Amino acid sequence: MDDKARSTVLVAITARSKEKASDGRLFYPPEGSVRIIYYGTLDGDLARKVLVDLYTRFGIENFIAESVEVMPKNFLYDLSRSLLAQRPLP
Repeated sequence: MDDKARSTVLVAITARSKEKASDGRLFYPPEGSVRIIYYGTLDGDLARKVLVDLYTRFGIENFIAESVEVMPKNFLYDLSRSLLAQRPLP
């Protein structure tokens, strides 16, 4: 894998996620990008971590409802673990 290209893509995704759209919402990669990254990388890959971090912080409930059938199960598992880790303990 081309480490320079990977780094460039991750920097671009992270930078874009900080820009607000005209409706005030923040950008995060769409389901197609998640599938490409998850099906093209191994567990523990930095690109996966970036996606999970973005969806943990900025994802909305409708995302899961609309795409759960097509999302990689590993992504949903990683996202679930991340969300549970962020939740305050009872």
